[in-house]
Amino acid sequence: MYPELIHLAASFDQNYLTPFYVLITSIFDNNKETSFHIHTIVTGVGNQEKEEMQQFVRQHNSNISFYEIAPKDIEGLVIPEQSYFTRATYYRLFFPLMVPETVKKLLYLDTDIVVVGDLSEIYHTNIIGFPVGAVAEVNATKNRPDLGIDEIGAYFNAGVMLMNISEWKKQEISERAIQFLHDFPEKVVWVDQDALNVVLKDNYVKLSAKFNVTPFDIPRYLPKSGYHNFLKGKIIIHYALREH
Repeated sequence: MYPELIHLAASFDQNYLTPFYVLITSIFDNNKETSFHIHTIVTGVGNQEKEEMQQFVRQHNSNISFYEIAPKDIEGLVIPEQSYFTRATYYRLFFPLMVPETVKKLLYLDTDIVVVGDLSEIYHTNIIGFPVGAVAEVNATKNRPDLGIDEIGAYFNAGVMLMNISEWKKQEISERAIQFLHDFPEKVVWVDQDALNVVLKDNYVKLSAKFNVTPFDIPRYLPKSGYHNFLKGKIIIHYALREH
């Protein structure tokens, strides 16, 4: 019997090579019965480093593919002043347009993530008819009236996204998000996450909060002894920070 195969996506530049290794090591350590095909869009990383990544991934019964992004594809996309974002944040918009036709579903993970549980449950979540499954931000960005998102708990975090490739392409999510970024740069705070929230408003499956736990979800004044209980049953820990 072959191990289950899960298609993952991660995008980054040379500044996040070490966090990428932390991410995939945490995945392999907590999903030993699963094989992965990791789809990556990487810039600033040399061939030698890519070969080392490939060897490391193969040691864990998995594969990795590298995709190239053309500079013109992200030309003119805004990076807000005094933010920690680089243009690499926009790479994730392109995965559904680049992966082979055989890939029907793709689990995108930011590189500031540690996986502490089994990814099978999130990967097999039913998102038929929707382009994406994602976790709503109920403790960080509760809503964004400036983007037309008034309902609290409707704005989602794009650091963990389960992508339905055919539905994403059919609804032209990438193209519409990029168009929004070009048309309304003054509205952009959280880069492509803002654009995705606009074009996917009322059009995504809300996933359990255990699949994208951020520092903002930790109860205030939680004693050190309470962290173990808080983390029980959680699957994906996302070290997302805010600098605005």
